Amino acid sequence: MLNVNKNTKFYVACPASFQTGGTEALHVLAFELRKLGVNAMMFYRDVTPEQDIIGERFKCFNIPYVFEIEDNSQNILIVQEIWPTLLEKFKKLQKIFWWLSVDNYFVSLKSQPIFFKKKINPKDSSILHLAQSWYAWKFLEDKKVKRKAFLADYLRGDFFTKVPELTDKNRENIILYNPAKGIEITKQII
Repeated sequence: MLNVNKNTKFYVACPASFQTGGTEALHVLAFELRKLGVNAMMFYRDVTPEQDIIGERFKCFNIPYVFEIEDNSQNILIVQEIWPTLLEKFKKLQKIFWWLSVDNYFVSLKSQPIFFKKKINPKDSSILHLAQSWYAWKFLEDKKVKRKAFLADYLRGDFFTKVPELTDKNRENIILYNPAKGIEITKQII
């Protein structure tokens, strides 16, 4: 599926300074690749000199980072759905598009509308599409994308240490949902 050798560099594109679930998934991916002995690094773009590049939550990973990418056929660029046009800037790299949020992709289309027609093309085999969720997998299936695989992320253990203990005394009959994601399904549940 990918051409990987001992000299392959994996560039994981990530917005600098942001600490979200998506940026955490990107850092965890680079961290896990490095544990496997792969030369993986973060690629931060649009960085200003005064910016704290790595979010505090991700410094523990100790992942090297770069601001430039070597565009050659042995290297691999992993891009999340918010930066689809980044893939077009490189001609020789092997390219992976990780669908962490289908909904965020459509938000990004407002500034990059041409990408949808060019890259969600079932005949385009130059990009490997990774689905992080069943929702993303179904989206790729509906678009008849053939070159795809499933890659889930995980929550780090410290995420669970902050969960408050629920008792009958402090429990309320409330359901929390994100109205920006999967609203059609949420409306059915409501």
